[in-house]
Amino acid sequence: MIPTNWIKGNSIASYFLRQVEKDKDGEIILKKLYKCASIRGNNLSVFWIDVCNRDMSMALRLCIHCPCNILEEACSKYDGSGKELVKKYLEETKV
Repeated sequence: MIPTNWIKGNSIASYFLRQVEKDKDGEIILKKLYKCASIRGNNLSVFWIDVCNRDMSMALRLCIHCPCNILEEACSKYDGSGKELVKKYLEETKV
C-alpha cells in the first residue's frame, strides 16, 4: 500500500503511484521510493514525466541501478535537467 502523503496534492504523482501498484515490478520501485524520502509530490511527478519519460521500464532500471542521492537530486530539478544526472545509469542498463 502506498502512503497517501507521498502524493502531496499532485495528480501526476497520484497517477504514477497507481500505475506502480498495477505493475508486476512495482514492489521494486516502491522499495526504492521508500529509501529516497524526498521523492514525493512534485518531485515524484518530475521523476515520472521528466526523468523517466513516462516509461515504467525506465523507472524500474533507475530504481535498481541509480543511488538515492543522485535520483533525489535529479527529481528536484524542475527545469528538465535531472535526466542528465541519471543518464549513465540508463545507458549502462539498456537491454
